Amino acid sequence: MQRVHPAMRLKVNRDTFIYPEASKGVYLRNNIKSIRMEGSTIERWLQKLFPMLDGTQTLEYVTNGLPDSFKEQVYKIVQVLYENGFVRDVSEDLPHQLPDHILNKYASQIEYINHIKGSGGYRFQMYRQTKVAVMGSGTLLLSFVLALIESGLTAFSIVQT
Repeated sequence: MQRVHPAMRLKVNRDTFIYPEASKGVYLRNNIKSIRMEGSTIERWLQKLFPMLDGTQTLEYVTNGLPDSFKEQVYKIVQVLYENGFVRDVSEDLPHQLPDHILNKYASQIEYINHIKGSGGYRFQMYRQTKVAVMGSGTLLLSFVLALIESGLTAFSIVQT
């Protein structure tokens, strides 16, 4: 696993939960693993860090102006989070051309793709550009067509049998 570096734009995964343990530390849990981080102040560190780890700012920006000892502590915490899959580097995501209204409308689908595979915006854009043919009849065909529309597919062919 690579070391965290200042240019990374880290984002906390949505399935990450913090469970405080009175004066001892915290348990961090996601859908894959759980770890314990010890220290009487780790909960406060995480409460301050998590809102800033939203993928919009670099780690350099997040730590800018901090004393060296604090900056070092942030990098240590973030390294543990990164190594254990609680944050990911969105600067490595493939670019996409999805407009903001599409990103907002399908945010949950895109976030799910991000969680599973990364580059959610790019992969969702590729999905929307996929050529799909729907075959069937009756209510099953109608249900399938409605599901495709709801999932964000922009165009498809319908073959009624």
